[in-house]
Amino acid sequence: TALENYGQEKKTIAITGTHGKTSTTAMVASILIKAGFDPSVLVGAPLELLAGQNGRSGKSDIFVVEADEYREHFLTLKPQHIIMTAIDFDHPDYYQSLNQVKGAFIKFWSRLAEDGWLVVGEEVKRDNEEMPWPERTIVVLNGERLELPMPGEHWQSNARLAAALAVRMGVKIEAAKSALREMGGIGRRFEKLGKFMGMEVISDYGHHPTEIAATWKGAREKYAGQKILVVVEVHMVERLEEFFDDYAAVLSKMDRVVLTPVFAPKGREGDRGRADEKLGQLEQELADRGVDVRRLLSYEQLGQMIRDFNDSDVMLIFSAGKLDGEVRGLVG
Repeated sequence: TALENYGQEKKTIAITGTHGKTSTTAMVASILIKAGFDPSVLVGAPLELLAGQNGRSGKSDIFVVEADEYREHFLTLKPQHIIMTAIDFDHPDYYQSLNQVKGAFIKFWSRLAEDGWLVVGEEVKRDNEEMPWPERTIVVLNGERLELPMPGEHWQSNARLAAALAVRMGVKIEAAKSALREMGGIGRRFEKLGKFMGMEVISDYGHHPTEIAATWKGAREKYAGQKILVVVEVHMVERLEEFFDDYAAVLSKMDRVVLTPVFAPKGREGDRGRADEKLGQLEQELADRGVDVRRLLSYEQLGQMIRDFNDSDVMLIFSAGKLDGEVRGLVG
């Protein structure tokens, strides 16, 4: 593929992991661009830094890329360095187990350049100690708080990884911190869309329960004491079935939740009945746990349903599918 060939000619910095790839890729890109490294970049969301684009072509031989584990797509890359953000079970439509996901990551690590580094946080390393970590693994300790435009511990963790690799590549730590502090927004990663019915509207791409939990925690810190309405679009019925208990546990911590129709990729709409049934079970489970939960049957009702919660201060939407566009229509 063109990407494969491009990656062979460049020193590829691959950011991979089950969660946090896009934000960490954006952070590495921000630091290296600000430090004058002039990298090429390919990332899974539009960046303010790149004038709303997903990529840039730089003059240096450095290529910063988001490396996706889905269907082992990342095995086309030959990385000079790897950042490993998280190891979790996801993509149940392709992988059967966490061990299969780990197997894909191990295959990817085997492609690391001999003089390259793998950078990982201490918790991810500790929780997966049995994996054959490359000899040149840098373990980044928790603790240091960085000044970032986005709230939440997951952003802190990703920023520490980005800064650690940048410093290893020759960037001064103060320059890395400054770039992170001034970093622009990332499309659909805690992105402020504007206001609707007086509510601050924030869109987030989180669709795995772990991601939703991390973003919710950050939102609670940022908007302490304020009422937050959460609107959730589960991404694919396979996730809802596989992680049903996790979705219930995470969403039951929220006061007010709207569940929209489960997103089905093109060609997979036939699962609608199965998805609706499972979503109904989730609605019942949340209601039983005391959550003020509503279920949206059609996007035509979205505006009215949100108006029912118009005493909310903030609306936080989780969408990797249709919901994001529908909400932008309301805000616009």
